[in-house]
Amino acid sequence: MQTERAAVCQVFEDLGPRKVVQSGLFTFGVPPQNDFLSQLKTASAVLLEAAPHGWVYQNMAVTARLKQRSMEAFDPHSRTISPGNMKSFENEYERVFSRRSAYNFMAALATPNFSRAWQAAAKNQTRVNLALVACALERHRLARGEYPKTLASLAPEFIKAVPADIITGQSLSYSCDTPGNFLLYSTGWPQSDSGAAAKHTNNPPTNAIPVGAWAWQ
Repeated sequence: MQTERAAVCQVFEDLGPRKVVQSGLFTFGVPPQNDFLSQLKTASAVLLEAAPHGWVYQNMAVTARLKQRSMEAFDPHSRTISPGNMKSFENEYERVFSRRSAYNFMAALATPNFSRAWQAAAKNQTRVNLALVACALERHRLARGEYPKTLASLAPEFIKAVPADIITGQSLSYSCDTPGNFLLYSTGWPQSDSGAAAKHTNNPPTNAIPVGAWAWQ
């Protein structure tokens, strides 16, 4: 994300408004228009050709600010992704691009709404973490004949370190109220429409898992 922010701003400064629009770099698969003479006949092309360089700097500022707000959803120290910070980014994104102007039209081409990408990253990493913990739980059961009372009991013998919930930074939700059966899940993304389902050795009490949680399956 940091590299992309720097690269996009550099492209803006090197190419200028008209070439950025013509290049097709930020059209997400839509072929660019290569016939410059036909484009030059339009008022918009003439305007872009004569656009002041200040427009470029304004678009660079908008792009950098929005990408920074998107990156603030991830905390590299706690290794968490914040849905609240992502919501703040979404709100600013909608506000900035609700009205196109000379100061944001280039930024609009190069700044997608990253919210779905961050949510997918959080969910996929959670799946990996749940799988790691589930394997450690099975190793504990094979060695001790039962699942542990807490996840903390797994480290360091059965897993080097128990990963935290990527959403809250706290421990993953875990319980083993009945022999041979456990519940393991993450809080999940607020307002997520992904249902919670768990896979266990017996019939699990799935009603104990909050709606929208990301559960071990």
